[in-house]
Amino acid sequence: MHAKLTPLALVASLLLALASACGDDNDAPEFQSGLADNRTIAELNPNEVQTFCQSLGSWAQDLFAGIDVKRVGCTFLGIAFSSVGGSPSKASCEQGRDQCIQMDQVNGDETVDFDANVDCSIDEITTANCMATVGEIESCLEETGRLFRSLADRISCDIAGDQEQLQSISEDFQNNPCASLQAKCPGLNGD
Repeated sequence: MHAKLTPLALVASLLLALASACGDDNDAPEFQSGLADNRTIAELNPNEVQTFCQSLGSWAQDLFAGIDVKRVGCTFLGIAFSSVGGSPSKASCEQGRDQCIQMDQVNGDETVDFDANVDCSIDEITTANCMATVGEIESCLEETGRLFRSLADRISCDIAGDQEQLQSISEDFQNNPCASLQAKCPGLNGD
């Protein structure tokens, strides 16, 4: 599957995808656009916006490198669906996960290539109204990457029904590292 996302929507997508990543929370890549940290997105000229966007695509590609995103995402769905209508179990989670993986294989969804497929055609209204600084967005992305990889280290069908483990994972995401960006950048989520 090739993802075609606007760069600001990618930030939102990463937040939504926190439940489908993998790795050690110390190995998330650093996001560096090369732009001055103290400049707001609204202050960037079109070439700088493109630079930021392309850096975002490369960063996302690095974040997902070597990760079986499909398996982890399907495991998350398996856990969620195993809880519907009964007591969650490892077996019901595995069944849901395997069906999800099989369905994606039938649909031909094989790879995620953010680097080559990020759509850098950002509308000027979104960037003109974005008062978040480059540094704030870079920090948000780095923290999101750490959370993203940390979650996947812990997500497996072994924790289906383990309320303590699931609560711990949930608590990790209560303090959204990018929450303030939504107020500073109307339209961040593609609204």
